[in-house]
Amino acid sequence: MGQRYHLKEDWRALFRAQTPAEARQTWEREILNAEAGDHAAGTAWARMIRRQRREILGHGTSPQRWTNGLIEGYHTKIKPRKRLSDGFRYRDRYRRTMFLGFLPLTAIPQ
Repeated sequence: MGQRYHLKEDWRALFRAQTPAEARQTWEREILNAEAGDHAAGTAWARMIRRQRREILGHGTSPQRWTNGLIEGYHTKIKPRKRLSDGFRYRDRYRRTMFLGFLPLTAIPQ
């Protein structure tokens, strides 16, 4: 368990890397550490991470650190409305309910 914790903490250095070359170097070192470990899950994890190399290293090449937080927020708003709309007969009413969920509170008449 301790070995996996240290592996996770070392991976955080990858996302703090200042240059793409530093990120590549960190990535290679951490893959080798995961494969050299005695835990079978670490080896399987390293194989999976190796397939995701381009995407992981691409995280540091964009000018901003992009996240999917905005999309996750939209998903969080849509999910309960979708669940509650199970009994809607009319598609138009469903659409209006979804649109209303994205309006700021100041835009809704009180």
